[in-house]
Amino acid sequence: MYNHSKKIIEGYDVHTLSDGNSQLQVVPQRGGMVSGLILDGSQILYMDGGTLYDTSKNIRGGIPILFPICGGLTDGAYTMDGKTYHMKQHGFARDHSWDIEDITANENDASMTIALHDDPDTYGEYPFHFDIRIKYTIGKGGLAIDTGIANKDDRPMPFCLGFHPYFKVSDKSRFSADIHAEKRISTIPGGIVDGKINYDADEVNISYRELKDNICRLSGAQTGLHVELGFDGIFKYVTLWSLKGRDFVCVEPWTAYADSMNTQKDLHVIEPGTCHNSRISICANKI
Repeated sequence: MYNHSKKIIEGYDVHTLSDGNSQLQVVPQRGGMVSGLILDGSQILYMDGGTLYDTSKNIRGGIPILFPICGGLTDGAYTMDGKTYHMKQHGFARDHSWDIEDITANENDASMTIALHDDPDTYGEYPFHFDIRIKYTIGKGGLAIDTGIANKDDRPMPFCLGFHPYFKVSDKSRFSADIHAEKRISTIPGGIVDGKINYDADEVNISYRELKDNICRLSGAQTGLHVELGFDGIFKYVTLWSLKGRDFVCVEPWTAYADSMNTQKDLHVIEPGTCHNSRISICANKI
């Protein structure tokens, strides 16, 4: 039987959905993000707690939400209808408090639905009226993240969506990521050496483009488990990112690449009064 509980840590409501063997933690006030995930008794995600509760720091861990851009913009800005807008890397969704709309728990699974709506602050960066809802569901099949983005404006709304899961990896020499793509590009020199990802580099940032399928298979992150990250076809890019000396490897599905608000490449558009739905999932299978 799944259940829901809540505790307050340093002023933040931390919600836990669990059946005793698997567990999901969500902090709606901190960008609506997943802060912890246990599947089949194994900790799947990395989390630096000091960055979770300190808003002056970039979060290092969990699953930050990337919206309405993924990556950065040239000079931190884009132009639309003759006006220049400024937005920091990965957008604003991860910096805003999200509202809780629903929590359920039963014998088969448990879920939480959260929502973010436009406000004067978001409108100053992204001149559209919108609703974005995310439903987190944990069950026997793992974690499903369903996202609905609604255009409440009177004109077409461009957007990018991504997720930034920090997978816990204690020994990167044993870790491998099976990602099928036509192109694999190291955006930082030294990230790939002799055809292999060089985790001894200070920073690794690998872009996988022209994906051949919608599953990333991760092995070596957890003893006795294969972890699979699945996603819908709208996610056309995967970014793998890691820092030397930190026990994580991020594997991030993006709908479009960095600076797409300027380049327009792979930028998706939602017509007025309509909604776009997508899903990503994380599951763990015993070897």
